Amino acid sequence: MILYKEMDIHEVNRLCEIDRSEYIDLMYKMDNGQLIEVNNIGHECPNWSNQMLKEIESRFAYELENAGFAIGAYDNEKLIGFGVLAHMFRGQSNDQLQVDLMYVSRSYRRKGIGTRILE
Repeated sequence: MILYKEMDIHEVNRLCEIDRSEYIDLMYKMDNGQLIEVNNIGHECPNWSNQMLKEIESRFAYELENAGFAIGAYDNEKLIGFGVLAHMFRGQSNDQLQVDLMYVSRSYRRKGIGTRILE
C-alpha cells in the first residue's frame, strides 16, 4: 500500500531514492507552425547525475524553507514519488501556485501516484 504524506526539509537527502530514468520513444516538434509527432526516438534518459541531484535537492530545500509544500509517496519506507508546490503566488490575480518539482520512480509510473500527489 502506498502512503502519501507531507514531507519536511529534513527529507531532502531521500530524493536520491527516486529513479527518474525514462525511455523516450515519442516526442513532438514544431515544423512550419505545425506540431508534428516523431516516433521511435529510442532515447534512454539516465537517472540523476550527482550535479542534477544537488540542483533538485537545492530547489526542494529552497521551496520548503520559503513556505512551499511537498508531498511524498512511500512504498513501505522507500520514497517512490514526490511533488513540490512552489511558495510564490503567480498569475494576473496573484492567486496561482506552480508545481515546481514532480517525480515518480520509473517502476511506479502509470499507476496514478503522480495524480494522487497532486490531489
